[in-house]
Amino acid sequence: MTVIYDHDLKIAGLSLIPLSRSGPQQWFHNYKIISLENWDEGQKADVISVWDKNTFPVHRLKSLLDSNKFRELLLSQFMDYDLFIGKPQRIPRWLIPHQLLMLDNRLARQIENKVFVREIFADDLPFPQYEIHSLDSLRSSAFEKIMNGRSTVVVQAENSSSSKGTFVVSSKVTFQNVVKHLKRLSCARVVVSSFINNAEEFSMQACVTRYGVILGPLQRQLLSNPILCNPDLRGTEKFCGGLIDRDDQNSEVAITCRALTDSVGRSLRKMGYQGIYGIDFLYDHSKLYTLEINARPTGLTPLLTGVNVPLLLLHMLELGKYEYKINGKDYDLNESAGLFILHSKSGLKRKLCATPPSGTYKLDGENLQMKSLSTNLYELNEQEFVLENYCLPGGTVLPGGRLVRLMFKGKTIDKSEKVLYNEIQQTIRTVEKNIILE
Repeated sequence: MTVIYDHDLKIAGLSLIPLSRSGPQQWFHNYKIISLENWDEGQKADVISVWDKNTFPVHRLKSLLDSNKFRELLLSQFMDYDLFIGKPQRIPRWLIPHQLLMLDNRLARQIENKVFVREIFADDLPFPQYEIHSLDSLRSSAFEKIMNGRSTVVVQAENSSSSKGTFVVSSKVTFQNVVKHLKRLSCARVVVSSFINNAEEFSMQACVTRYGVILGPLQRQLLSNPILCNPDLRGTEKFCGGLIDRDDQNSEVAITCRALTDSVGRSLRKMGYQGIYGIDFLYDHSKLYTLEINARPTGLTPLLTGVNVPLLLLHMLELGKYEYKINGKDYDLNESAGLFILHSKSGLKRKLCATPPSGTYKLDGENLQMKSLSTNLYELNEQEFVLENYCLPGGTVLPGGRLVRLMFKGKTIDKSEKVLYNEIQQTIRTVEKNIILE
C-alpha cells in the first residue's frame, strides 16, 4: 500500500506525555507535540511542554485544554496548526474554531459501551454467553443468580475502557468487592459473561476510510502477565501489550478475525464513524469469541506504525479531512514484532526516582547498554530493543501505573507454551531493576 498525501501539513499532537502522540513525525515534516510533561533525551519529535505544578494540580488532558498557558501558546505559535487528540474529549468553546483531528465523542462512547455494542451487533458477532444487569440489582443476595451454576464469570462495567472495569469473579467475597468498585465507576449497567477457559487473546485493528475498511494484521494480546504487572491489583490496568507474528496471518483465526473486523467496519462506516478501531477476541481452540470494540487507536497502534502498517496515518488523514490517495489496500508485513508495557507492581502511589532514558538498547549480560537515542522500531539491529518512558524522574506513578514501553523486532513468544521467550523475560527484568520507585 502506498499513501499519497501532503507531507508538509502542520499538525500538533496533544497529550499528557509526549510518548502518547509520538510516531507521526515520520510522516509529517512539521509535526509537533504539545504536552503537559516534557520528554527525556530519547525524543525525536519537537515537544513543547506546558507543565507547571501550580497551573496543573490535576494530571489530566482536560487540565491542559482548559489552561490559559495552553491557550496563549496556541494563539502565539500554533494558530496555523491542526490539533491531533487521540481519545475523544469534551472540548472548551474557545478551541472549537481550530481544526481538530479527533473522533466523534458521542459516537465513540456509544461504540465502546459494552451493552450498546452487544445490542447492535448481537446477530453479527459471536459474544460469550452473557446477561445484562443494572448495577443496583447486584446485591449480595444476587450472587447465586449471577453465577447461574457457573464456577467463574466475567463482570464488565458498561462504560469502562481498557481492562480497568473488567473483573473475573469466582467467589462471593470477590463479587462483593467488585460491586463496591463498580459503584465508584458510576456505571448504570454491567455485562456478566461466561468465563472462557484456556483461551488465547487476539485482536485486530482497522481503519474506516473514504476508500473502505483497511485491515491491519492479527495481533496476540498480553493481559495480566505477571512479569509485566501485578495481576492481583484490583481496578488497575492489566493490558501488558502484544505482538504481531508473520506466521499467524494466514491462520484460520486470522481469516475469521478479518471477516468479522471488516463487517464491523462497514457497519461503523454507515453509522458515520471514521478512523481506527480495534476488536478484541478470545479463541479457545474450538470457537472464536468477540469481547469488545475499541473506537480509537489502541495500545498496539504504535506497533503497527513500527512495522510500517500505516493505519494511524490514515486515521489522521481521515479525521483532518485532508486530500490523499492510496494505491492498493495490501501491505508487506516484513517483520514479526512485540510491544510490552511494564507496570508498577505496587498498590500505592510511588515517586519515580530513576529510569533509563528513552532510546535503543541492547542487553549486555545483566546490564543495559544504550546504543542510540532513536526510538524507531524499524531502525533496530539484531538483539536491540526500544525503551520509552511513560514517566520521568520526579513524577508520580499511580498504583499499577505504566512505567516503560518496550518494543522488539522478531519473534517474542513461545506460542506452544504461551510464554515470552527467556531472553525477552530477562530483558524485562533487567529494565525493571534499573527503575527505582520511592
